[in-house]
Amino acid sequence: MTDVDARPAAAPIVAASVSAAVASALPGFLVGALAVQMRSEFDVGESVYAWAMSAYFLAASFVSIPLGRVAQRIGPRHQIVTALTVGAGANLLIAAGARSFGVLVAIMAVIGVCNAAAQTAVNL
Repeated sequence: MTDVDARPAAAPIVAASVSAAVASALPGFLVGALAVQMRSEFDVGESVYAWAMSAYFLAASFVSIPLGRVAQRIGPRHQIVTALTVGAGANLLIAAGARSFGVLVAIMAVIGVCNAAAQTAVNL
């Protein structure tokens, strides 16, 4: 058996990587897309939603390098599963418990960390 035969098939790995990348990035963009519909519930204007998106991307940028090192230690599969599990829980928190804009910003920061964890693991 050659080295080529020992490698796993690329299609399932690529499909899982693309799915993880999309699933971890989608919540941030959905909040931005739904800002017009959510403005009456939180009683804030559309421009204020930049705070939620800023929390998302700032959290991701601050933890990207450390989480890349963690992914190298624990393995990308474990980190992707953990990131998507925590991200799913955070999305449920938005749906069930985000009754104020401050809570939404805090949860978006958590989802940003999950995005950074998934993206760095996918890159491996």
